[in-house]
Parts: sequence; C-alpha cells; structure tokens
Amino acid sequence: MKTFKELREQTQNEASYVANDMEIVRSILNKIENDFSKLSLKKQFERGFPKLQVLAKMAGYGVTKNKQATNRTFRYDLKK
Repeated sequence: MKTFKELREQTQNEASYVANDMEIVRSILNKIENDFSKLSLKKQFERGFPKLQVLAKMAGYGVTKNKQATNRTFRYDLKK
C-alpha cells in the first residue's frame, strides 16, 4: 500500500508541463542525469549503459568501456 507522500509525488510526476523549448530540454536532461546518478550510487551503472550509448550516438559520439579502468568510460567521435 502506498503512503500519501508516494501518491502525491506520483501525481506531481505525471502532471503536464508547459515551458520554453530550452526549459523542456533542460528538464529532460536533468531527469536523465538523475537516473544515471541513482544507478551510479547503487553501483549498477551498467544497467544504464545502453541508454548512454544511444544518447552518445544522437550527439555524434561513441562510448565504450572496453580496456578501461573501473568507473571509466571512453568517448570518441563517430566517423561520418
């Protein structure tokens, strides 16, 4: 059974949001950053790594963890 606080947070998260275009972009990026931070704190960053690869590809980069030290990621430019 959910507590009142959990229900209130759920309704706030599902609310629509109207703002400037760049504010929408900023809010989306903040949410993504928060999700990755939570995974990193739980030591489960590998669960979010496929999302990171997709985001990097959208930005024109590639990322890999091959031959890198623990908690390190290598970013490179994609060839066009």
